[in-house]
Amino acid sequence: MKKIIPFLLLIILAGSCRKDIKGSSTLAGTWKLVTMEDITTRQLFTKDQVGEYDCAGHDVCDITLSITTDNAKTITGKTMVNDFSGNFNYDASKGTITLPGLASTKVGERPWGSAFLDGLRNAESYRVNATELHIEYANKTKRLNFVRQ
Repeated sequence: MKKIIPFLLLIILAGSCRKDIKGSSTLAGTWKLVTMEDITTRQLFTKDQVGEYDCAGHDVCDITLSITTDNAKTITGKTMVNDFSGNFNYDASKGTITLPGLASTKVGERPWGSAFLDGLRNAESYRVNATELHIEYANKTKRLNFVRQ
């Protein structure tokens, strides 16, 4: 019996350790926008294709967002030239998301950033896995596609 107790304690302790959330299927984390998609025409748009600004190979053109899903449920990030932030509501079981009151600066925003902010403000639903986040808007005819950072 004395030999079994340490073994059982080891199993209990190992099972109670917090799992690393890296690679989890949660909204929380930092995401980089890689494409915008017109679902009805199956067209993908990248930062290199949108607008008059040459973004090829420039990190300054990357759009990133950080999401926290604790009590505050906040979203913050940066387009090419502006910052944005706000709170959001979501229902993981239904895959719905809304961002009422998303705020951003608007100084000299480029078409890629403007299209992104319009999509984010009108978010309706989402899908997430370990490496990708997809946010749909415009009656689910358009999609923002992200990769986890």
